[in-house]
Order: sequence, then structure tokens, then C-alpha cells
Amino acid sequence: MEIVGIPWKSRQSHRNPGNPMEIPAIPWKSRQSRKSEIRRFPLVKQQQYKIIQEAKRTWLNINVDAHEKKYQEYEHQYQQDLKQFEFISSTHIDTNDTTLFNCFLLYIGHRIHRLKQEIYYEKLPVYRRKFVRLRRRLKPTKKNLVTIAPIIILDLIRHPFTVAELAYLSRGPTYIRPNQSALRPSGQREKQVDKKMNDIINKVKNYMANVYDGRSKIPTTVPMYKFYSERLHTYLLCRYMIPLPLMDQLRARRELKLDKSIRRKLKNYKLVLRETDKSGVLHIGHARDYERKAMEYREKTGAYEELTSNPLDEIFYQVIQLLNKLRSANKISVPQKLKMMPIRNKIQLAYMYFLHKSHKKGTPLRPIINTIHAATTQISKHLDELIRPLFDRYARHTTIVDGVDLLSRLHKYIQNGYFNSSTLFVAFDITNLYTILPQEESLVILAEFLHVHHCDIIQGISIDTILDLGRIVPQANAFVYGKKFCRQIIGGAMGSVFTLTLANIFMWKWERQAILSKLPAHEFYGRYIDDIFFTCNESETKVKKWLESANQFHPNIKLTYTIAKSVPFLDVLVCNQNGILFSSVYHKPAAELSLLSFLSDHPRHVFRNVIQTALMRAIRYSSTFEALNIERRSIRLTLLLNE
Repeated sequence: MEIVGIPWKSRQSHRNPGNPMEIPAIPWKSRQSRKSEIRRFPLVKQQQYKIIQEAKRTWLNINVDAHEKKYQEYEHQYQQDLKQFEFISSTHIDTNDTTLFNCFLLYIGHRIHRLKQEIYYEKLPVYRRKFVRLRRRLKPTKKNLVTIAPIIILDLIRHPFTVAELAYLSRGPTYIRPNQSALRPSGQREKQVDKKMNDIINKVKNYMANVYDGRSKIPTTVPMYKFYSERLHTYLLCRYMIPLPLMDQLRARRELKLDKSIRRKLKNYKLVLRETDKSGVLHIGHARDYERKAMEYREKTGAYEELTSNPLDEIFYQVIQLLNKLRSANKISVPQKLKMMPIRNKIQLAYMYFLHKSHKKGTPLRPIINTIHAATTQISKHLDELIRPLFDRYARHTTIVDGVDLLSRLHKYIQNGYFNSSTLFVAFDITNLYTILPQEESLVILAEFLHVHHCDIIQGISIDTILDLGRIVPQANAFVYGKKFCRQIIGGAMGSVFTLTLANIFMWKWERQAILSKLPAHEFYGRYIDDIFFTCNESETKVKKWLESANQFHPNIKLTYTIAKSVPFLDVLVCNQNGILFSSVYHKPAAELSLLSFLSDHPRHVFRNVIQTALMRAIRYSSTFEALNIERRSIRLTLLLNE
């Protein structure tokens, strides 16, 4: 037995200086390198699998393209022959005033219908039997087969999961197990019905009680709500308590069993199941590797400090004290105070988790801090409601909203006559923007932004008050990770809405000083949070000097850039081909061909929206019919691969 080329026997040998023939013990460095090689083995295996999978997908795409072209040739030939036949037979009219051509069309229609019936009822069953026999013949070697469908990423040398469990997990993080409530006891279902009914009734009452578009106000105490509640309760009770058909019940029980089995194995074998970052699939790895990478990230960034006790009560009283202080000084109104006031029995300490960046070497982690129920969440939301509209208004000329906005502004750049065959596209992104964001400096820049645009008072709140409120959001960003309490001392939480606005305003000043001061005014420049794109008609060497200078402008800001005539940005690929702009949909190499599984228990309109959104994006981004056709075929294959 060998592990990474090292014999098992040599690992068990004991060094004996008196026996020169005995194999010496493995040095410490060799053991460490061996552990490193063992850790890299799943990654290498995944890379090999990915290469074969992409090759298969490419060949499938080529074959489908060849068949479509052949079909189009036949269709074109058929239409030509049909027109010629119509011209020849136009003079032949029988006694019933029916032309030969119309009779021919009628015959062709019946013939096509007959061929479809023959294919569906006769040929497809035969093909299916042959396909099933082939799959059964390949079953002994099925573990070595590389499928083209998206699968779960296993960062493990060996795993305890069955084929059915892996197939279940390969449906992706958006998959919802169907008929979950049908397997619960009747008492739980009745409670669920009451909760659902109360939620719907409260929403209807709140909506009808507010005057909107001249609609008359309906009080919440009118008797009709009682009648409506009774009817709604009866309907929901009928839908929740009705027995399932046998096949649906069997499927629900089977998937519940798979779910419980997966959870049990994850716990027993100390494995971690997480959604991947930007790939659209799930990832399973050892908990020890997960913790090791998380520790390496915390040590590398130095953005977190460990606390000795739970800081929730301390943060809660800090927030209450700040709001009371601002209210007593008449710096905020009573409604504003109540809107930002946390409720003690509803707040929770934020928690931290990581997403695997499976598309990067070594599978690093991306930190996410969930602050939905944090004590400062309401302050964060209110500040975001105050400041983000101002940023969107005053920084619109340097902000890219989406791919459609990028293409629209590039077309304006072309219409102004600045686009030529030598125009370069430059795209770069900032590394770990949220984590390296300097807290106090960002607040100073926020005040500068508001002063520059003459926003000294926003909805009755002064800039100093905004800074006081904004300061407590990052400074009180404490969270729990595992069994440890931590606080973020640099940057802000990626899950906080105010952090996003603060990062945008920080980048507003950085881009003015580091990039826009050197870029000619007529060039197009735009930014989407930490991703930046601009055009340039200077030499590539000069652009590199600009970017290297920008890389040294601020100690916390480090960027990685791409300079070329063909550059991807967001989900668009833009190309300068001899002074002509070509664009198409861009799929990141990390992204799997993964969409919402058709077996998921989502409302049916969601599936229609997924397809419609993908097709609309293809139409808007594709500058040529060929690019549109390629993306249409990609959408079709993606839908076929997502059962």
C-alpha cells in the first residue's frame, strides 16, 4: 500500500543505528511535504475531472452545432424546393378549385404528424432500451465516468456518500425538497396553517389601511376581514391536509431519508457542506481543513480580534445609549429613533461563515458575516436609505449598474468618435475591499462626500450625527465563529448594507485621485463596487505605469488588472476587432452550467423567469446573430443538464 508514492512499510519502520540495512525514519520535512501532497490530491483530482468535463462539454457543443447547421441546410433546401414546386403547380387546378400545391401541403402535414407519432411511440422506446442496456453495461465502471452535468465538489480523498446522495446534493444550493409539510404531524401542519394565515391577513390589513393612489382607506376592524380569514383558513387547511398521491409521497419520503442520511454523515465524519463562491454548486471538505483555512485568513488579514465573553449585551446598551443621547440633543426625531431602536428579545449576535472559492488555487475562503439580527442592523439600514440615493445620484457618471448599462455607455463613447482600432480595454478589481476598508478614514471620506455635494442635512440629520451613527456600525461589528467571540477591527461586514455604501464612497475618492486624475476626460470610466473598467487610447506600457502607481497609492488598496482588446467585465465580454465593438455573454470559468433544478419545489413562474432572463440577457448582450446563437445553444444545454 502506498500513499503519494511513499511505501507504507517505510512509514512503520523504526530507526536502528545498529542495523545499516534498515530503512531510516522519514525526516520531519518529508512528512510535512507528504501531508501537503495528500492535501493537494483532491484538488488535483478535481482539476483533472474539470478538464475532462470541459472537453466533453466542448465536443457536445460542437456536435450540436454541426447538427443544427445540417438541419438549417435541409430546411433551406426544403423551402427552396417548396417554392419551386408552388410555382410549377400553380396552374394545375382541379374541379373543386383546389390546387395541387394545397393538396401537397395537406399531405406533407399528415406525413409529418405520422413521422412524429412513429418516432415518439416506436423509435424512442427502442432507443431508450438500447441506452439503458449500455448504461447497465457501464455500471461496474460508473465511478470512473465523468459526467457533463454539474456535480458537487468533493475536497476529499474518500467519502461516505452513496451515488443517490451525491446526485441529490448535485442539484445545487437552490434546490427545495418538495412536499416537506406533508410528512409532518397534523398538529404541526395546523400551526403552520395558522402562521401562514396570520401573515397573509396582516399584510392585507396593512396594505388596505394605507392610502395609496387615491384609494380609500379600509379600517382593520371591518367585519369582512373575519369572513376573509375564515375562508382563507379553510382553503389553506384543505391544501395542507389533503393526502398526497402515492408517487409524490414516496418521493417525499425518499428525499427526506436522503436528507437525514447526509446530515448524519456530515456530523459523524466531521465534514463541512458549504455553497461555493461564484460556482453555483455545493462543496464538501474536512472540518479541520476548513478551520485551518479560516485561521490562515484571519491571521493574514489581521482584521479580527478574539473576545473573552459574549459582547451582545454591551453592544445593545451602546446602541441604546447612543440613540437616547442623540434624541435628547434633538439630533434625531422620535420616529427616527424608534426606527433605529433594536428590540432586545429579537436581536442576536452576528455570526461568521465562509464560502469556498473553488475557482482559485488552493480553494481559499470568502468571509461572510450575517448581521440580519444584529443590534446595529436597523441603524445600518437607515443610514443606507439616507446616503445610497445621494451616491447613486451624484456618482452616476462613474457607476456601472449592469452589463446593459456598460454596453449602452460604450456605444455613446463610440458615437462620440473616440473608439478606434487601437483602443484598449482595462478591467481590474480590488482585493478584499470589505475586509481592508479603513473604518475611521472611510467615515472622514463620507463627510467629505456630503460636504462636496452640499448635503449638510439629510432628512433633518446633520453630517456629525450621521458620522456618530455610522461609527458604531463597524466598531460594534462583533460576531460568533464556532465557539469563539470575535470583533472586526479593520473593514466592515460583507453582509451589512451600510458597509457597501461606505465602500462605494471610499472608492469614490480613491478613483478620483488614483485613476481619473490621469485618465483623459473623454475616455469612458465606470465602476461596479470593487470592479473597475475603462477605455484608453494610450500605449499598454503607459497604462501599466498608471495602474502600478494606483496600486501604491493607498496601503490597503491592492488591485489585479487586465489590459487587452478583449476583456470580460461582470457578465459581458467586449472585444475591439479592428475598430468595431463586438459583445457577447461571458461565463466565468468558475461558473458551472447550473440553474435552478426543474425538480425543485419552487413556484412554476420562477422557472419561466429563469429562462426568460437568460434569453433576454443573450439578446441584449450579443452584438451578432452568431453570438446570440452560441448563447442560445448554451442555455439549451444548461437546461438539459439541470434535471
